Amino acid sequence: MSTAVLPPEGRVLLGPFLTERQFERRVHATPGSVRVHDFLLRINGQLSLEPVYPEFQLEGDVVRTDVAWLVTLLKKRMSDLEACDWIVRHNSALAGLTPLDWLDQGRGLEETAQAIPA
Repeated sequence: MSTAVLPPEGRVLLGPFLTERQFERRVHATPGSVRVHDFLLRINGQLSLEPVYPEFQLEGDVVRTDVAWLVTLLKKRMSDLEACDWIVRHNSALAGLTPLDWLDQGRGLEETAQAIPA
């Protein structure tokens, strides 16, 4: 598991990250099955030879529904790499919290969606 990386665009991605195999084991999925889910952030080739998944998408061994909903919206406007960065960056529209912290505090999904850049 990696905890941070600086991709070429200058974004800092905060981990930990799980390999595809680790993620599948954690959520009790069959091999290769998580690749097809558009509600998951998947970072290709930035952290390892195989794709990795930010662990913040999970709560225990279950995919967080609030994060899956947010990721689905984000992927309509940006790459997985950009979405991963956006979720962990402080956002003035969310009282200075990161979108992830905002959701962790049980605050509104609608406000989070409104903070997504156009």
